[in-house]
Amino acid sequence: MVDPQNNAFNDNELLSLLAEIEQIIARSECRNVLLAGDINCDFSRNTPMVNIIRDFVNTTGLNIFWSMPDNSETHRITNIPFTYVNTVNNVTHSSVIDHFLGNDRLFNAVVEADVIVSADNHSNHLPIYCKLNIELINLNVEPEIKRPKPSWDKANLDQRQDYDETLNNYLSEINPPEPCVQCYTLNCDVHTEDVEQYAANICEAVNTAAIQCLPAVGGTLNKHGNGIPGWLEYVKPYQE
Repeated sequence: MVDPQNNAFNDNELLSLLAEIEQIIARSECRNVLLAGDINCDFSRNTPMVNIIRDFVNTTGLNIFWSMPDNSETHRITNIPFTYVNTVNNVTHSSVIDHFLGNDRLFNAVVEADVIVSADNHSNHLPIYCKLNIELINLNVEPEIKRPKPSWDKANLDQRQDYDETLNNYLSEINPPEPCVQCYTLNCDVHTEDVEQYAANICEAVNTAAIQCLPAVGGTLNKHGNGIPGWLEYVKPYQE
């Protein structure tokens, strides 16, 4: 997430990654989402990176487990002081950067979430763990949230023109990767990562401009009921 040329925070890369995760969640119609591991983000801080990830968490409706400690016997989430410790110039720094992020149903199903403190652990990170009561993860309990999406068809002329101008502004800030521009190799596989990043930046620009300028449609609540697993993926396409 850091631009090696100027050692500065690269928000485009982070935004592209989070947008991809959000699209995966939307496409797969996930009813339970649990993100876990070293997110490299301490939510107690106010930095551009933390604010971007916090916005992602709010948009996707996820819960930061460590931000909601609970001492009850059936839902014990420890108030974690740190998950990472590093010593530089004899000064010790600690932070909470290893997390569990989950939707409401998973969060409510947590029996215990904590860190493991062990002398056998030689890493700067403390292992984190989470125990879930699987019986509480009932697909019939939580309604599916259909979030509103931008609609070109519903937009009037002014909104479409505003979208065009906004998108052009965003695209003007995205420069094609110089190594790719100077590469004349057919089917080149050396610059694949640069091309994918360039494409991701363009997609993010399109998505951001659409959200800002076009009217949103949808956003209704549909209960899952007794849905048949695999129906949307394998059966419904053949009915259309």
